[in-house]
Amino acid sequence: MDRDLGDISARLFELKNKKTQLNNELSVLNAEIKETEIIVLALMQEQDLLKVSNSSGTIYLSRQVVPKVINWDEFYKYIRDNNYFHMLERRPSRGAFKESYELGEQIPGVDPVLFDEVRTRKT
Repeated sequence: MDRDLGDISARLFELKNKKTQLNNELSVLNAEIKETEIIVLALMQEQDLLKVSNSSGTIYLSRQVVPKVINWDEFYKYIRDNNYFHMLERRPSRGAFKESYELGEQIPGVDPVLFDEVRTRKT
C-alpha cells in the first residue's frame, strides 16, 4: 500500500477539523445539560426531593464532598506530621519536572520518559 505523506497529512487536518466541529457541538450540548441540571437541582431542593422518576429514567441528588485547600502550608505540614501522603494524588507535575530535567537536574525516584508526538499547525 502506497502511503503519500501529503495525502495523509491532508486527511489528518480533515479529521482534526471534524473533531473541532464535534467538540464545538459538544460544548454547546454540555452547557445546555449544565443549565438544565441547575434548574432540576433548584426544583428538587425547592420541593425537598432526593429522587424523581419518569418513563425516561431516574434523577437523584447525591451529596459529594471535595477538598478546598485554603492554606497549602498548613495542609502540607499536616500531611508531613501525620505521614498522610495518601491525601495527595500520585502524579508529579509535568511542567515542573520538564523544567528541572531541562536544567540537568536528576530527581530521585523518577525516570524521564521521552516520546515523540505528532503536532499540527494550521496555515
